[in-house]
Order: sequence, then structure tokens, then C-alpha cells
Amino acid sequence: MAAYWKRIFSHFNQRKPIKISGIKQWYDRYHGACFVRGKNRIASWCWLAAQPPQGLCVASNRSDFAEWRHNLAGVIGGYGRINFQSLVYHKEFVFDNGFAVYGETKVCSESFLSEGHKPEVLAKNNIVFVALPDDTTCIVMQRSVAIMPETFLYRAKGLFLNIPNDIFNGCERTYWFEDGNKKIKGPSEKQEIIKIQSGWLNVDNRLGIVSVYGGDSFTIFRPAKRQAGLNLNQFEAEAISTGLFADEICYPYREKIAVRKDSSIFDICCVVLAGKNRRETQRFFRKGFWIPEIETDCVVKAIGITGFDGKKYLVLANYGRKQSSVKIKLPGYKKAKSFFKNKNFSISNEWLCLALKNIELLVVK
Repeated sequence: MAAYWKRIFSHFNQRKPIKISGIKQWYDRYHGACFVRGKNRIASWCWLAAQPPQGLCVASNRSDFAEWRHNLAGVIGGYGRINFQSLVYHKEFVFDNGFAVYGETKVCSESFLSEGHKPEVLAKNNIVFVALPDDTTCIVMQRSVAIMPETFLYRAKGLFLNIPNDIFNGCERTYWFEDGNKKIKGPSEKQEIIKIQSGWLNVDNRLGIVSVYGGDSFTIFRPAKRQAGLNLNQFEAEAISTGLFADEICYPYREKIAVRKDSSIFDICCVVLAGKNRRETQRFFRKGFWIPEIETDCVVKAIGITGFDGKKYLVLANYGRKQSSVKIKLPGYKKAKSFFKNKNFSISNEWLCLALKNIELLVVK
């Protein structure tokens, strides 16, 4: 067949090759899909995906780190056979060389063993993902709160960063952390849960993960089967090998727990650094971020970041459903500018005051 087509369309061989430049930035409003590619980092997010939602932050020259399955969105499973996140709403903000997304999902569990057991809505998730315009840094904020009077969970995996560990990377990863390093071969032949008591991790000196708040250790969850392929339910995945094997970096990792209504399942923030080695990751953990003091009547989280472009960024997330007045203490800074509204704010007596509906990204000076 190939020889036939070559004869029929032989004139194609006479055409001069065309140089195609890669897309640097892209946005699809319907799917809530954002993409940005720079010299150092590729970052993306999609709300309406096959396994929603899912994000990505990898070094531009390391495609072996890419796996989108629920990536950076957290994973929660009840005791039903099928567990998934159902999108409630989403919002995206796109700017030069970066983007920010905010949304809410419901965690659903269905197809229980007991006859007549109705599907359950286990939890409400709020997710924030910000790709800073420094071509390196992505910020992940996740908050999950139980909805039912008594919620029984099979597993809860905060952060949930897939690190493929299969044929495309030679079936070995080196994880660096505060007290040393650990070489891990993949795929695994048995389930492993590896606790890493460290505030940061680095993978192969090419991807850094830094904890900001919400946990005291990382966990590398390694299933007994290849899991990144067919869309299997959580019990089938323990018996059927499919697709690609990936280590799952969790912050935190919890299993077989009971949580009462309005209690937190996890409330976390992590920073992912594309293309950075272990020394740069450790340095960022020690000096690269701060948590400012805030005053508000709503559930608001804030984190300050020193970007790899030298600028100071402030990310604010309002997890409530209504607009809230927020005061943020920023000693040493005089003014702030919004990436979303092209609006300047003044900082008076060390305090920045603004009305916050969902999220805000500011550069402060």
C-alpha cells in the first residue's frame, strides 16, 4: 500500500519542506482548556477531558514526564466500583506566557456491591492551577470537603502528580529529597506506598515539587499494575494491567477513612518547577515562597511566589461562593497589579485591600 501511494503521489517528493513552528499558547473556552509552551516549560489544563480534570507541568524537552490522567487534580475514591469528578463550574484567565484556572467539582461514587445502593456525592473539590509567566513555575491549590453526614473513603490522594516510570524513561526514576535520594524502578510487581519525609521532591534533576501547606510528607503510590491506559474502575485497575506505568506523587495520601460532613479531606498547596534540579528545588523550598497574613470573612488562601524571572507574584483563591473583602499584609511592598483586570492597586500601611470573587494573580512591587 505504501509503495502504491508513493507512485500515485510521487509529485509530493518534489515539494520543498515547510518549517512548522510549534504553537506557543492556546485556549478553548468550551472545554476550559489552556496551553502554554516556552523554551523551558510546557503547561496545560483541561476541565472537560476524558478523565477530568487534568493538568500538566513538564520541562519542554522531557516528554517522558507527560501523563494527563487526573494529573494535578487530586483523586478521591469511595467504595463504589466507579468513582469520578463531575464538573460544577470553571473559569479561566489567559495572559501572555501563562494562565490561571479556577473550578469546582463533585466527587461521585456509584455501582456499589450492595443491591439498591444509590450513587453518592462524597465531596466538593475546589481546584486552582496557575502557570506563572516565568516559563518555570506552576501553582496547584486543592481543597476537598466532605458532603455526606458520614463519608467513607477507600483512598484520597491529594496533588496526584503522575510520573511515568516505564519504557520511555528506561524504567527508572531517581527521586531526590532533603535527606538523600531513592532510585525506583518501574513498573512495579506489587503495590508500594513509599513515604518521603521532606518538604520537597525532585525527579531526575528535571522536575521539582515543593510543599507549601497542607501536609507533612509526600507519598509515592505505586500500583501493582500498569494503570495509565484504559479508563478502568478502581477495583479493575488492581487486577488489569493497561497502558503506561506511572508513580503517583500524593500530598497527602490517606486510605480507608471516615470523614464527617464539612470536614476537610485535604486542603493543600504545592508548587511544581519545570526543568529545575534538586539544588534549585531545595533553594526554592527555603526562600522561594511565603504565606502572607490575611483578614477576611470567607475561606481565602494566599501564597506569595518569587518567580524565576525575578518578579514577586501573589496568588489569591476564594473557596466560597460569594465575593469577599480581603486584606493582605504585604510589608515592604508599595503597589500591586492584576494580571486579569489590568488594574493597579495601592498598598497602604502594609495592607492591600480588594474584593475577591474567585481567584486573583498579582505582581507586587
